Amino acid sequence: MARSIFLIASLVLCLPAICFAQMVQDHRLEECRLHDHGLQESRRPFTYFRGKGLQLGRPEEILRSDGGYVRRWKSSEILRCTQVDMYETTLEENGLLIPRYIDAPGVAYIHEGSGILGVVYPFGGEFRQKSYVRQVNTGDFISIPDGVVFWLYNNRSEPFKFTCVADTSNAPNPGEPSKPYHLAGGKEQLVGGLLHGFSDDMLSEAFGVDVSITHDIFSRQKDVTITRAGKKFNFPYLEGTHRDGENDVAAEFTFSMHSGKADLIVPDGGWLSFVTRNKLPVLSKVGLSAVRVKLEPRAMIAPLWSPNAHQIIRFLRGDGRVEVASNDGESLLQEDLKENDVIIVPKFYPSTIIAGERGLEFIKILTSDSPTASYFAGGNSVYKAIPAQVVAEALQIPLEEEIYIRQQRRKDEVILPAVRQHEI
Repeated sequence: MARSIFLIASLVLCLPAICFAQMVQDHRLEECRLHDHGLQESRRPFTYFRGKGLQLGRPEEILRSDGGYVRRWKSSEILRCTQVDMYETTLEENGLLIPRYIDAPGVAYIHEGSGILGVVYPFGGEFRQKSYVRQVNTGDFISIPDGVVFWLYNNRSEPFKFTCVADTSNAPNPGEPSKPYHLAGGKEQLVGGLLHGFSDDMLSEAFGVDVSITHDIFSRQKDVTITRAGKKFNFPYLEGTHRDGENDVAAEFTFSMHSGKADLIVPDGGWLSFVTRNKLPVLSKVGLSAVRVKLEPRAMIAPLWSPNAHQIIRFLRGDGRVEVASNDGESLLQEDLKENDVIIVPKFYPSTIIAGERGLEFIKILTSDSPTASYFAGGNSVYKAIPAQVVAEALQIPLEEEIYIRQQRRKDEVILPAVRQHEI
């Protein structure tokens, strides 16, 4: 009897500790679940985002040093629900992003300047770490798995800017900002170099040096996250690709998304270039992908939805209009957007983008390494895959009208050029 009472008491005491993380996760999932018609309005989060709730606004500066600065998009309901983190880093000349690893896999798109990327990776099946150093430029896409050490350095005179997106769905705190672990640097409130977490004695023993040396190293650590190098670095071996064999899935961490590598070119419409795990195998360890799109004036992306990926879209140049619909036939977003605006489109929700008179260019990060999409219009429209009589009956229109509509845009896929007025 006493033993039974003890076991019950133990379970009662342990239950909160065991279940708290699962309860928090279940609560977040419930808050972010796509709404059902039977739920109250206050419990329909994506409906709550109707209007500007899908927009992230402007990032806030969270760190600045002589070497550069970091701006982060403030945590919001849409970021927590889609479980992504987003920030922008600018490195000035000789600016060094201190070597670090992060608790969530991430990708970056370089939208201004160029620099040096360094990665240290353990994917070769050996105890020896492998080094990767590469020049990266505007239009390049970078992918870094969680827990992998990397650094970035600006070896040019102009600013080096890149936007980063991290997938926190499997991080220790899903939906919360990702956490960097710096291999060097000073110590401030809530951030600091990892070495400060160890004693001088322990580090002197680990590195095999006198304790006075480790103490001196600590005293030199000033900058946090970003520092400015005293003199320009020289890397004579930047040319070429550092591969250790075809089976090394992490041999490449970058992919060029310049117009010269476009996967789809549409006359009078624009072009797009995408990168998935098929082109950059390391994305299979990251779980993200990207599409870079340039639209000619008044051209548009065919209305689409993705069943397996949230879309994080940053406008790079030009202007345009975005519309997002919900499953209850209401509009979640109808907004004119311009350069540097950011929106998030949740999976399953249909959306479309049309360029303004100046044209439009944007980068889209997707939360899948092999995303899929279905389209409402164009040559690969889902309507055209359904028998005509079924569509006509569903839309309550004459069969002849359905057939006429079906015959339009037969040659246009994904990117739809502007329709001239006399063709309407």
